[in-house]
Amino acid sequence: MKLSYKIFTASLLVSFLILISNMVVVRFYLFRDFKEMESHMMGEMFAVLSDDLAIEYQKERSWDRFKNNKALFNQFVKKTLHGSRGLFPIPKPPFFGDKKIKLPHQRIALYSSGKIHIAGPSDMNKRALVFNPIMIEDITVGFLGFQRMERMPFPFASPFFKTRMHILYTIGIILFVLSGAVTYVLSRYIMAPVDQLIQGTNALTRYQFDIRIKVRAKDELGQLARDFNHMAQTLGKYESMRKQWVMDISHELRTPLSVIKGETEAMIDGIEPLTMGQLKSIHSETLYLEKIVNDLHMLSKADSGVLHMKRKAIQPVRLLEDTLGVYENRLAARGLVVKKVLRNTQTTIFGDKDRLKRVFINIIDNAIKYSSVPGSVLFQDDIEKTRLCIRITDTGPGVSPDILDKLFDRLFRADPSRSREHGGSGLGLALCKAIIEAHQGTITAKNADSGGLEIKIELPLC
Repeated sequence: MKLSYKIFTASLLVSFLILISNMVVVRFYLFRDFKEMESHMMGEMFAVLSDDLAIEYQKERSWDRFKNNKALFNQFVKKTLHGSRGLFPIPKPPFFGDKKIKLPHQRIALYSSGKIHIAGPSDMNKRALVFNPIMIEDITVGFLGFQRMERMPFPFASPFFKTRMHILYTIGIILFVLSGAVTYVLSRYIMAPVDQLIQGTNALTRYQFDIRIKVRAKDELGQLARDFNHMAQTLGKYESMRKQWVMDISHELRTPLSVIKGETEAMIDGIEPLTMGQLKSIHSETLYLEKIVNDLHMLSKADSGVLHMKRKAIQPVRLLEDTLGVYENRLAARGLVVKKVLRNTQTTIFGDKDRLKRVFINIIDNAIKYSSVPGSVLFQDDIEKTRLCIRITDTGPGVSPDILDKLFDRLFRADPSRSREHGGSGLGLALCKAIIEAHQGTITAKNADSGGLEIKIELPLC
């Protein structure tokens, strides 16, 4: 079942239950008020009859008038209750449908002060009667006996109540139909953006990442549509990056493979002799291929969260100094002066020594390749709250601000025209970022005041 049908059915069911509940409540209060009305009327009848009968008793100081003429009592009661005074008019039959019930004046009898029957119906069960005293100057001269109905008549069987209940049912049906119509319109309105989301999702499965949903609402569905558009935009960006990555890695792998293929075919065809120089060239290209594959393998592990780390307490600044000792001659040969402001050599963190050494080697190697000469490379450290900060700054040239955020992307080169011999594979800084983030740290790049590039590494302290 479609969601719109579910919403429509659920809302319609709720409306129906509310309508039925209102009907039940109305019927309950009508029936309760009817019983209260009957009790109230009985009290008033007793009061009126008692006063009038007390007056009749004072005329002869006895009940002989009614005792000798029992029909007279019935006429008296009927006249008092339903006569010219019009206190309790007789309802037009059938008041309660087809049921034949005794009217109030047919259920009243007169009894002496000793509760001996004098006048009125004599077939009533004395134990079921409600007696009301007839008082004259605080003296009881008789009783009025009133027989309650053994079973309360169903008030809704009367034409009066039937008419009003029919009106109530008609109003209920109209409200139910209106509720259904409003619910249908609202369900269509609510489902409109959901339908767009479904169409957009289907488009994404077909790699149509340019799909966008028109956002009109400012509610949760509108926010969902905006999030969908952002997701589609992000997926489109990543798809473009993926295609570019496939092209770049294909180019990186094709170049050494072409060299290896060309040299081996030349030797096989006898064009080139099999010499140690040829073998070293093939070996060099093979090592380059192996490096690219190993770097890609490490990056894939980092993406999957399974990059193996041999964590232990290490001193990163001391490790940086040791690494500089190995590369100091290469830096000097390139015409770069090493400047060190390293004070926290005893500071320890919990990390992988070999992985961090790889980070330092990659950054130093980039400084050797890209720094203008003569120049210098500054190494400094600092403690910022609970993090160890290491900054490595060269003297230039820097990079365009537009591409600072891309320096850590895979296979990215600041200068696409660089050859592999000078530009590397473009995976070095991407590996640095993966390793540093595996240590719960951060690595960023910015243009330094010296005109060069500053790489900042932050690592959490133990």
